[in-house]
Amino acid sequence: MHLWEQDPTVDSHYIEDYVGGYATYTISSGGVGSFTPATFTTYSGTGVPTNIPSGARKKTLKRYLPIGQGFMVEGIANGNVFMKNSHRIYYPEAQTESYFFRPNAQTTLLQSENSDDLDTYGLNTVPDDFMRFRINVDFNNTYTRQLLMNFHVTATDGFDYGLEGKSPEDTASDAYWVLDEVPYVIQAYPYEDALEIPLALKLNTDQTLRFRIFDVQNFDDAQAIYLHDMITDTYTNLRLQDVEINLTSGILTDRFEIVFNKKVLSTPTVNPDMFSVTQNNELNTLVIHNPNAIEISEINMYDTTGKHIFQINPKLPKIQYSMSTADLSGGMYIIKLKANAPNTNIVKKVIVHN
Repeated sequence: MHLWEQDPTVDSHYIEDYVGGYATYTISSGGVGSFTPATFTTYSGTGVPTNIPSGARKKTLKRYLPIGQGFMVEGIANGNVFMKNSHRIYYPEAQTESYFFRPNAQTTLLQSENSDDLDTYGLNTVPDDFMRFRINVDFNNTYTRQLLMNFHVTATDGFDYGLEGKSPEDTASDAYWVLDEVPYVIQAYPYEDALEIPLALKLNTDQTLRFRIFDVQNFDDAQAIYLHDMITDTYTNLRLQDVEINLTSGILTDRFEIVFNKKVLSTPTVNPDMFSVTQNNELNTLVIHNPNAIEISEINMYDTTGKHIFQINPKLPKIQYSMSTADLSGGMYIIKLKANAPNTNIVKKVIVHN
């Protein structure tokens, strides 16, 4: 089921002025709901919420739809859809299982925020026989697509009604799970340590992406959830740190996957040709190009007398690092890179004109 979620700060009846997207909801035969919001504004900064929609749009669909709530459904075969009076039930919206997706800026999230069936994010908890987590993918620090992954013994490799939901595909750049080449925002598997779950991207421009995980339910605290970059063969435990990376435009269906164990491979060979260092004297900027996104632990600069100018310790691998040289005197400088692999003390020289 898809429901339109409108930015409550936009007060217009013209379609071209609309700001919003489609939230997705499904519910299993056992009554376990799965919900992902419309794409929402990306937050950043210490102390600022990072995992909820913008403004007052902290909406989570519940079991009952109020009168007047529009929605879309998809059936398993051609035929008629019947809405019967027997499908109705008297359930006041003020109670915990109903919420109206109207564009009302004064509305706040759920009267049941302190209910036992909600976790610390205001999201429904799942029974002990379920496992789940969510991943937020931030696009250029502008908006965020949320993906939900369910695990249950009843899930299959095919489409599982009530456990999976197709993507509304309503953004130019997007992230999604994949099943039979169809994009999904909610997917399900029976849990196995050996699972390899593709995470696909559609990028309309070159941009910076960030992958963040939250709402991890019924996983062992020690169980890692890795984002595996199959191009650079790097594994990042999203439960410990986020991943930020610059990517070029295109459809990426075979670069990233979610796994729960690292594959043991031989140590990669790193050589100086994998890096380039350039000095843009017009912009007073030093640029280190790392197209293979090799993990670099240190970036050091020295002058020709051996004086140490600065040291940077990158937290995450990037394909490009930029540093200001506006305060440096003109002359030759030496750049030393230390990567997380044997024999990787790379030395480069640049000339600064200031």
